[in-house]
Amino acid sequence: MNCVSAKGAFRLIQSIPSPKAEPFKQWLAQVGYERVEEIQNPELAG
Repeated sequence: MNCVSAKGAFRLIQSIPSPKAEPFKQWLAQVGYERVEEIQNPELAG
């Protein structure tokens, strides 16, 4: 059985060179950014 960590999966996704992957990569970056903002300012968590 092959397994990958969440960190490994994110790194794999970010390494995909296809232009078709770009919208997903942008979304993933936005979600990550929002999560960091929530950690820094818990009042933002909804």
